[in-house]
Amino acid sequence: MGSCIRGEPAEGLKELFGPGGVGKCILGERRIPKEEALRQLYEISMDEFPETANIWAGDGLPAVRGPCIVFVPDVRAYPDIDDWLLSLDDDVIVICAQEICHQVTAHFRMH
Repeated sequence: MGSCIRGEPAEGLKELFGPGGVGKCILGERRIPKEEALRQLYEISMDEFPETANIWAGDGLPAVRGPCIVFVPDVRAYPDIDDWLLSLDDDVIVICAQEICHQVTAHFRMH
């Protein structure tokens, strides 16, 4: 199966999840839905970081504590996401997805 993420996804994840990862971005392949590409990042992160809980936020923003990685497939669906981000512990990582121009998706760290 081909990758839905451009470049080297495992290397990009290490940078994305590193200490300076807030604001970092990984681009998806053109014409691959954002949910599909984010799901691949989710699966890669389970392999790369098996000791960390991975949470898919498909039905709303979850109440979480402790070290975990939250994947938000449609950041624009949550206008109150900034308030939610402020309520999180420092060891919670939040990866979001959104479509950008020319049917390319961006997957970025917000927390």
